[in-house]
Amino acid sequence: MVFILPKKTVRKYNKMAKKELLELRKSIKARKPNFIRSSAKIKSRVSNKWRKPKGLQNKMRLNKRGYHRVISSGYGSPDEVKHLDQKTGLFPVVISNKKELEKIDIKLQAVIISSTVGVKKKLEIIKLAEEKNIILLQDAAKIKASINKLLENKKNAKKKINSRKQAKEKKQKKVQQEKKEKEDKEKKKSDEKEQQAKVHDNLVNKKTVEADKANKEILQKRV
Repeated sequence: MVFILPKKTVRKYNKMAKKELLELRKSIKARKPNFIRSSAKIKSRVSNKWRKPKGLQNKMRLNKRGYHRVISSGYGSPDEVKHLDQKTGLFPVVISNKKELEKIDIKLQAVIISSTVGVKKKLEIIKLAEEKNIILLQDAAKIKASINKLLENKKNAKKKINSRKQAKEKKQKKVQQEKKEKEDKEKKKSDEKEQQAKVHDNLVNKKTVEADKANKEILQKRV
């Protein structure tokens, strides 16, 4: 059966308190079924997304027993409490910056921080909301904890990257030092060889000069 509110209860809505209306809405929503398109369970090609049945002999349209329910006004919540939060009784407003938060009415509205907002801005918005006593429908402690975890993970990642960079720099320095040492050794060896060659050349020159002198002396004696 379709749950339809009688006219008397509709008139009493204005006199009822907000808490009572919220409880009434909760009970109505508990009885509300999932509205499915006709023959969605029978035919696989038909999706569950709601479409109003329009067939002349459609059993759902005729509200026949044993078929899925059709959307009707009896399942709707009271107008005074429509779209309000169940716990606080305030109208939820999605926010993405501080300017939007400043426009909020504390008595009538509550805040939901958008998922697209960054980590640092989220913290700033939460602080400002706490200062102005604005109600956050999200769990602020959980958000802070998750943000702190993210920041810690970022710091650890940065530390790891820095340590890797330092290790690479150390390796590069070691390689450069080894190269320099090798070059220095090669230079020393080449210098030593050059010096030895010079000494050898000098000795050879001295010997040739002495031999020339000796030959000249021999020739002079013969003459």
